[in-house]
Amino acid sequence: RGRGQRDLESIRAFAAQQPGDWHVWATEAPGHATELAQAAIAEGAEIVAAAGGDGTVHEVLAGVLGSSATLAVLPVGTGNDLARMLPFGNDLPGALAALAVGDASPVDVGIANGRPFLNVAGCGFDARVAHRINHGLRFLSGTPAYLVAILAELATYRAASLRIETDSGTIETRAMLCAVANSRSYGGGLQIAPSAVLDDGSLDLAVIHEIGKLDFVRTLPKAFSGRHTSHPKYHTRRVLRAFIASDSPLPVLVDGELAGTTPLHVEIRPAAIRLVR
Repeated sequence: RGRGQRDLESIRAFAAQQPGDWHVWATEAPGHATELAQAAIAEGAEIVAAAGGDGTVHEVLAGVLGSSATLAVLPVGTGNDLARMLPFGNDLPGALAALAVGDASPVDVGIANGRPFLNVAGCGFDARVAHRINHGLRFLSGTPAYLVAILAELATYRAASLRIETDSGTIETRAMLCAVANSRSYGGGLQIAPSAVLDDGSLDLAVIHEIGKLDFVRTLPKAFSGRHTSHPKYHTRRVLRAFIASDSPLPVLVDGELAGTTPLHVEIRPAAIRLVR
């Protein structure tokens, strides 16, 4: 259908032109991408490419982690935050060209309550926004969906009391959200941690402390270019691990996917996987 069908045809045509044994499979249900990745690796696959958005990459990562296979990303989804960190960005032909060359290097993987992630894990406001998108904004996609969901959620959301224990100290605060970032953006380009990189062996903890709603609305657009970091209610630090507890259960978000509620335990696995880039 539309662009998605054209992208699939481009990927199939690419696979047919490559030397060696290339296969293209379509997922049929949530979690299927993980199963397909594991099956491909069991049959000897050296590179497994995730063609989709960050949710698809998240599933394929779960299937590849712990093996010797290399992960590749083909950006055909709506958010594509991981692709934004790579040289080809959202350009599918560029991603296919990189896949054909096959050059890869190690990147870190975060583990959040046992689930691997490459972008961001967190709790609070951002997870509520994701829930709203998944259950009521199917008519929008990408950045517009995130913006509409953010504004709608602001009408009822309240800051939560958090205790954040890290290897570099403990923070007790009331906060809008707490994110632990392996790469700099999520939510369709929201650069919650502009200094985060995939291969530095650490995570970036980002906290937005309790803030007035009008101030939040004024500050939010700056986050898409990373200019929010000078705000006095924004706090960040480098960590290797973090444990986040809340006074009442908060939804948890891992690479854009809802993953239960707090408490949230996050840690870094340096150079845990090879990524084509």
